[in-house]
Amino acid sequence: MVALAPNLGWREVEAGEVFREGLRGLAGDIRIDNDANLAALGEYWAGAARDCEVAVCVTLGTGIGAGIVAGGEIFHGATGFAGEIGHVRVRDGGEQCGCGSRGCLETVSSGSAIARLGSAAMGRPVTAKDVLDAARAGDETALRIVFEAGACLGRVLAVMVSILDPCVIVLGGAVSLAGDAILNPVAGEMRRLCQFRPPPRVVAAALGPDAAIMGGAALSLAQGRPARR
Repeated sequence: MVALAPNLGWREVEAGEVFREGLRGLAGDIRIDNDANLAALGEYWAGAARDCEVAVCVTLGTGIGAGIVAGGEIFHGATGFAGEIGHVRVRDGGEQCGCGSRGCLETVSSGSAIARLGSAAMGRPVTAKDVLDAARAGDETALRIVFEAGACLGRVLAVMVSILDPCVIVLGGAVSLAGDAILNPVAGEMRRLCQFRPPPRVVAAALGPDAAIMGGAALSLAQGRPARR
């Protein structure tokens, strides 16, 4: 059951039934999870989080989600909503988010937010890719937008570090392609705010768009058992 997927306009959708209907004739069970969770599992099995007992993988795209892998298994929480950091409020009275709240991390650090902020700053419609490309090329306006996106994300991740104590944080999704322009402010805010221990490494995803596919394969192979290598 997908309780809420604001960027898809889904609420209380039986996703399993949707896929069973679309894949009629396919033998075997259908197992479903979200992209951030599967990307985290993929990076644990074959990417930047290999051999990490506790890892967090953040998917930065149209929305923002974090997958948590502990002991080789995805940590879902009590009701399946663990890692929904895109809907942590980072600005009082900020832009309205797709979830209905205001000032969520997604309104500042997602690809959609970067496109909106870039269009406003540049006085013409631009995409997130336009802004990220401009940031990599050294454009000051684009760098400022990406820096703020990274800094806000770093503040939220610093809280996750205090709670989960991961050994690595992996940034994936389209926004992570900004490279050091976003990795540096994320790591900088975490160094500033992590009081009790050195912050974990912050690295780019190694598997790119294949991370969730690898995680889905690992989930299927595990067949309900812990996904340890």
